[in-house]
Amino acid sequence: MLWRESYKPEIRRDVVDTPFDGETFPLIGSNSLLAGREVEVWWRLFEEDFPGAVFEVLPDSLAAEVMAVRAPSRQPRIRFDSRLIARVEGLADERAFCLLVHEGVAKLTIIGPPTEEVWDEVASLWRTIRT
Repeated sequence: MLWRESYKPEIRRDVVDTPFDGETFPLIGSNSLLAGREVEVWWRLFEEDFPGAVFEVLPDSLAAEVMAVRAPSRQPRIRFDSRLIARVEGLADERAFCLLVHEGVAKLTIIGPPTEEVWDEVASLWRTIRT
């Protein structure tokens, strides 16, 4: 039997400024393609509960690689912004993140894959924010 290393997502409730003045949306991303599995988990959860709401952000240096491997239907919701990713402090290459952006400010930051409890908190806060 194969065992995966346990990982507890890091939840940050401090506010992170973003370059998205006045905008409200969930944002997922990573610093490298090594976090692809975690990014996919976030995408699927958002698409199931909040279709079309989420955007993905990656470093500028990955633009060609990412556009070659991501489905064409997802490409309009992908952004490349190394400066924004740098604002997510302590982000390891193998970890994804999720930001709930409201009026240009990230109200909640999650580093790592969502657990069931984390997703419940994210979904509840997102329902509140988007209304």
